[in-house]
Amino acid sequence: MSVSVDEASKLIKDKTPPQPKEPIVYLQVASEYEKKFAIEAQTIFSRDRVQFSVAKSIEEVGRRAPATGEIRYFQEAYQGTAEKIQRDLAQASLGNFSVKKVSIPAREGLVEVWWPKSGAVK
Repeated sequence: MSVSVDEASKLIKDKTPPQPKEPIVYLQVASEYEKKFAIEAQTIFSRDRVQFSVAKSIEEVGRRAPATGEIRYFQEAYQGTAEKIQRDLAQASLGNFSVKKVSIPAREGLVEVWWPKSGAVK
């Protein structure tokens, strides 16, 4: 049985797993105080942007902020992105963050950086 090049290409494409979407990173802070750290992170991430996009706005979450810094990802494909962000933030002395997989439905590519409540940064 012979298969044409077009048929072979179609078979290969059908077996290739879909590539994950480019991650988009959202930054959350408890209050105005932490915004300076998030703005610095935006600058670093935008300058070195290779693997992900960064949302332009920073969300102020108030009391919903965790007691310790967290980087949350929602799909396994984005664990590496979360870990890279963790290393970049530590290297820039912008806080200590744990990487956490969250098992709730979220749009593909979503990664969130949650700064802890005031006093826990730097």
